[in-house]
Amino acid sequence: MITDVGQKSLLEYIAGKRRAWITAVQIGTGGLLADGQLEYPIQETTITFGEVNDGVVLLRADLPISDTGAYYELAVLSDNRLKNIAATRLLVTNFSGAESYLEGNYTIGSLYARNGAQNVGVVTSGTETITLTNSNRDYSLLVSDDTFRLAYSNLNNQTTAVQVRMYNPNGDHWLYSFSPAESVYAVEIWDLIDFTPVGSPVWSDILRTEFTVVSAGSATDFRFDGMQAVKNIDLDDYGIVDSSVLADPVVVSEGVEQPIEYALEFSFNG
Repeated sequence: MITDVGQKSLLEYIAGKRRAWITAVQIGTGGLLADGQLEYPIQETTITFGEVNDGVVLLRADLPISDTGAYYELAVLSDNRLKNIAATRLLVTNFSGAESYLEGNYTIGSLYARNGAQNVGVVTSGTETITLTNSNRDYSLLVSDDTFRLAYSNLNNQTTAVQVRMYNPNGDHWLYSFSPAESVYAVEIWDLIDFTPVGSPVWSDILRTEFTVVSAGSATDFRFDGMQAVKNIDLDDYGIVDSSVLADPVVVSEGVEQPIEYALEFSFNG
């Protein structure tokens, strides 16, 4: 689906107003496209190859071998996106197992991971907390209507609540709680303003993040798969040219570099 930004970029390129047109491929794990953006963008990779054949533009990029999982969304981006685009999508955690955790009786596996990382499955009954200890971040650039996104799988519907706490060094923290849907895969989306302050927390100094699963009394099969803080930006600046949801995901195997190809076909009248 070519966007208004894409059409404008193409016209400016033809008119000699743009030196480079499409510069990157973006991948995501959601299944919906909202306002021309990917629902759950994960990775952005520079295009390394491009050619034109019979009116079709074929673009290619290679995913790093560290990214594993299944990707359901693809987009191509023009060079007019914000220069600090990486700072507008802050990855809180991808539960990769390379990060440091405290507490929590959990297992790490990649069976349901869809964001390219291993996920964390909480497997005990009662209340279980996973503490992410290396999440020192400054979120002060976010405003009230900017969003957080937490991807998860709630496979046996024994989880009644999920609580997210983001702590300052003095123990003051922000709290968000939700009741997860029973789903093989879902993304919970909420605004920064939906957090409840406990004490007098500030967003400029988040020392750690805790994820608590509350079960109905039986062992849960609830799996975390990634959390992002997303700063809403103007699509004209963001520069997504074309995006699509894949019926069959691109599956990346561990330790294998995966090429991504994106084809654009145009028709001209007159």
